[in-house]
Amino acid sequence: MIAKCPGCGAPSTPGATVCRYCNSSLLAPPPRAPAQHAAAHNFMPMVLGGIVVSTALAGAGAFLARDPYLPGSYATDTADPARPARERPSTLLAALPDGDLLVNFYRKDKHHVARLDGAALTKKWESVKSSPASQSAPVLGDSTAVFAEDERLRAYDLADGRMLWDVGLVAGIQQSANLQRVGDTVLAWQKDKSLQAFDMASGAVRWTRRTSRTSDRLITVAGKILSEAEGDPKKFTLLDPLTGTPSAPAHVSCDRKPTAFSAAYDSLQQATATPDGAGLVIFMGFHQLCLAHFDPVAMKTAWTAPIKDSIRAGWSDGQAMLVDQTDVLLGGDDVLLAFDLATGKPRDLVREPDSNFRPWQSHGDTVFAVTWPDYDSNKLTLRAIGRDGAPRWQHRLSTSDNSGREWGFTATADAVYTWQTDDEAKNLAVERIDRKTGQLLERKAATPTTLIAPRIFGQLTSPTRAWIVASGDFATIDLATGATDHI
Repeated sequence: MIAKCPGCGAPSTPGATVCRYCNSSLLAPPPRAPAQHAAAHNFMPMVLGGIVVSTALAGAGAFLARDPYLPGSYATDTADPARPARERPSTLLAALPDGDLLVNFYRKDKHHVARLDGAALTKKWESVKSSPASQSAPVLGDSTAVFAEDERLRAYDLADGRMLWDVGLVAGIQQSANLQRVGDTVLAWQKDKSLQAFDMASGAVRWTRRTSRTSDRLITVAGKILSEAEGDPKKFTLLDPLTGTPSAPAHVSCDRKPTAFSAAYDSLQQATATPDGAGLVIFMGFHQLCLAHFDPVAMKTAWTAPIKDSIRAGWSDGQAMLVDQTDVLLGGDDVLLAFDLATGKPRDLVREPDSNFRPWQSHGDTVFAVTWPDYDSNKLTLRAIGRDGAPRWQHRLSTSDNSGREWGFTATADAVYTWQTDDEAKNLAVERIDRKTGQLLERKAATPTTLIAPRIFGQLTSPTRAWIVASGDFATIDLATGATDHI
């Protein structure tokens, strides 16, 4: 393994085969054979050396053909002469409503934004302007996409990729979640703790607000921005996106005492807007956990519920809390809980000793949760559970990653699809499961077999299709038919 990435220069992670930043290969190139002298007594070593050299070159050529992320190697799919050449992206940025994709291409230390046909995987346009750093996930308007690129904020025309405006940021953003849009305002919560608002049409700065910290997520709800109240860390406020004017400070707590520890804004663990965008579900506290449904119009809580179970919800474990149209679902040690979104009434979906639960997705009357036993966090099972707690089915996953970075799944009306790296077959495997019965209908390879098991570097889903970037491959799944394609 190479100590430094040859593509971007980042230090390599122990045991990694590709760079986690730019996907360049970290495998050392095949060694060159030592030079041989043309002497009679060295005739046999020369012949043997020639074989070694030929073998090494052949192996290197095969490796280059399979790995598009080596420096200077940009693989394209030209197997079908009737189809335009297709290039593998480095990063998936966003799925557009019409089924297209916004992606990133990394070439010669530069990042370019591009738009791909989501089904054919062919390029529609690529930005002329490049960036030394990868673009964030964009905020989308009707005809515009706005990206944070290093310490720049740039808007592109979705139709042809033209840059519409380019303005500087104070310090750049920590992560994509800190770039949000409310109406015609783009908001960037930056590394220096400043919160700035920009006009989406022109890029003009509307206002800047200083905060005491940089949170993990920028939260918007009901057309406003959640922020800390000035001078009072136990309260929060909602900001007007046009002017930055704060609302009256609000206080949320499961304790009647106004100075309760669990009420502090600094103890906010996770906040999620309801699917209709009209309410805010807040999980807060450390030793004393509190779940609340906040009404941003009335500026008061609709209900609160103290939590006595060990729930791991928080920014670092975003899969522990799921909010849908019906319930707030919480997963943790030994328990999967549901709270009625309208009333806050709690109910147990599952209580099982020595187990861990994470609500991953819901579909109609079914909650899909990932579970693993306390004694082995690598032994993952996908479970389908009714909202009344009735078990439907369970399916053992081959992945050992409970964070969800190395695998993915999505549910449709008829089927559940999973995609996982297969360590034995050395490819990306796709499974199609009957949503009602849990029967495995199909398991197949979505990518060719390689010398090493691929790693997943990015994934996106839409109602009709899924896309996965793995080391050396870019695959898509038609969620209606199960058909796959790859570059």
